Amino acid sequence: MIYDTHPDLASWTRTHTVVNEILNMINFDFEFEKAVDAILANIEKYTNCRGITVSEVDFSLSKKVIARSPQFKEEYENKDPLLSYPITLINNRVSHTLDVYNLEANTMPKKDAETLNLFRELLQQAVNKEATKRDPLTGLYSRAYFDSQLQTEIINAKPINRAIALLMIDIDHFKKVNDTYGHPVGDVVLEKVATVLKAVIDKKGFVSRYGGEELTVILPGIGKDEAINISEEIRSYISNLQIPINSGKNIKVTVSIGVSAFPEDAEEAYELLKASDEALYSAKNSGRNRVVAFSGTERAGLRKREEKVAVEERQTAPPPRFMIVKVEISPVLKDTMFDEPVNIKDVHISNNNIFLLDSLQSRVYIFNLSGELINTFGKKGEGTSENMIEPTSISVDREGWIWITDSGNHAVKVFDPLGKSILTISATIDEEGKPIPGTGKGCFNLPYSLMISDRDEVIVVERMNRRVQIFDRMGNFKTWTNIPQKMGSDLHRPDPVDICPDGYSGYLVLDTINSSLIHFSAENEAINFFGEFGSDEGKLVCVSAISYYPKWRDILSKDAKPIIVTAEMGDVNRIQFFTTEGDFIKSIDLSPFTEDTTIRPANIFCSDDGGIYIVPQLGSTILYLLKIK
Repeated sequence: MIYDTHPDLASWTRTHTVVNEILNMINFDFEFEKAVDAILANIEKYTNCRGITVSEVDFSLSKKVIARSPQFKEEYENKDPLLSYPITLINNRVSHTLDVYNLEANTMPKKDAETLNLFRELLQQAVNKEATKRDPLTGLYSRAYFDSQLQTEIINAKPINRAIALLMIDIDHFKKVNDTYGHPVGDVVLEKVATVLKAVIDKKGFVSRYGGEELTVILPGIGKDEAINISEEIRSYISNLQIPINSGKNIKVTVSIGVSAFPEDAEEAYELLKASDEALYSAKNSGRNRVVAFSGTERAGLRKREEKVAVEERQTAPPPRFMIVKVEISPVLKDTMFDEPVNIKDVHISNNNIFLLDSLQSRVYIFNLSGELINTFGKKGEGTSENMIEPTSISVDREGWIWITDSGNHAVKVFDPLGKSILTISATIDEEGKPIPGTGKGCFNLPYSLMISDRDEVIVVERMNRRVQIFDRMGNFKTWTNIPQKMGSDLHRPDPVDICPDGYSGYLVLDTINSSLIHFSAENEAINFFGEFGSDEGKLVCVSAISYYPKWRDILSKDAKPIIVTAEMGDVNRIQFFTTEGDFIKSIDLSPFTEDTTIRPANIFCSDDGGIYIVPQLGSTILYLLKIK
């Protein structure tokens, strides 16, 4: 800590307490604006800096003030700051600045400079955490954040019957803009439209880039009539916008907007989204550059389209068995990408990033889907914080927190999206601050795998205690359940090594020694066993991992059950597909797909787009991607 030698112990203690409070704001229940306001207020309280702002810096290096300190004065508005500190993202791009306009006594004592630097680091953490929720081009919220926020708003609105409006916005003829002027101009158009949306909506709601040229706006507490007025303001503003392009020319674009409202048009998030999308469909079909609200006409049109789709599906319904046209396997990451020997133990895909857990160096490597290294963190060692010994499993929750089973330290470690340690879960800590094995609630003995449920519960499988423990996202213990033993004369005590969702609200645990899977309900009761030892199709041998397959509806008939994928190492070298009720579907032999090495899958992860990421048992390639077509 930089204040260890500070002569004023009382001042240091107060500052230390405030820093921890702001860290808690950043790590738990994060709201960017509140965190920034707290940082600015406390800079003025604990230093001689006065009149402070935080500004956003866009790609053209233009600055826009987004927050002002309590003692900021109007006279500072048109002045240059006395001090300006860059705030950078993980990729080193300057995204914000911390600007100071006045110093008491026109001087900066050393202790104030140190305190200011401490708060600047907190601001950098807040900015980077906020960036994980944003679309990098427009600065709007990402699709993942939109999905989560819409669901949250609906859940919060139901008990009090509060209105929520949802706007679905599409830039008209955007493809023509790209084809005529090029994608860089298309990017400018997206940025300009996003700027209009942020200005009009301001603090009334949440603006997101849904995908491509489609944008969304969530308006909590706003009914349909007011939402229509807001939409018309957006449409009118954009239609009169002059967008500069190359050679001093300007172009104009228009938007079509679909509007729906909760609870008037829908009671669930997916229904509300479907209603806005149908209204947008009507706006585009009736000439574009207009606002259409979901109504009886749109409802009838939606029903008619759904009936048509249902008829087409019945007419071309696939058989209820697995349909694979083609399987492709290609290397995604190679060991030449690493500066040191690695042993990849687990893989997780989240927010278009690949998270690799290295048990040899006790590190996490984060790559984008193009194979570029974004970040790495963690180190080998005993104790809490970033130290880990033979970590075995990794998962990422909806807020971007990274959860790891630190098996060698008998604990679960939690890191923020930047890789900073924020929590160690273990009810048994020795006098040296090191977790030790235990059997009580909240204690671990070789925690080996974990998953995040759709209820934001963290479910941890322990190998030695042969049980499942469940915690909330704050690390608070909720309950546990023992792993039952499958009945049979030749079976062993269970050896649980992996866990995955069941597609509903329950989960499955892999008992590798008995080649079986145990299906648990949402109430944590074992409701089914399936799996039989053997190398024949539909049986399991050397089974090492399981993963829920999110795109199961694309490869099964619509009335089928969710499916999971199993990975089997050794000479069997295959993955197999089962329903969560245990019905065998399909086996894929991985041997024909690689010429120079045998994959022998040690671990797998199925991404939301249907890709199956495979960690091989041996071989030079670190990670494979299997695609089913």
